Amino acid sequence: MRLYRYRLRGIPKPIIIAADSREKARFIMAGLIARSETLQKSEILDETVERPISGVTTLKHGGEEFVWHADRNGTQGWRKRIGNG
Repeated sequence: MRLYRYRLRGIPKPIIIAADSREKARFIMAGLIARSETLQKSEILDETVERPISGVTTLKHGGEEFVWHADRNGTQGWRKRIGNG
């Protein structure tokens, strides 16, 4: 899993998409653009990719915070953050 960041002209914050491949991320981004007039009027300026860091990379969704977890056995995924860490 990787995080794909898209910076668009006139949009102050990047759009971040978690996906297994660049193709999937671009497919998701195309769907977002198709549903948003604001995004349709914007231009993609930059696309970057990064790997999440276990225990460090966080994601906010539905008012809750999640942290990326990966172990040496290959188990990985988002886990709900409990408390301060």
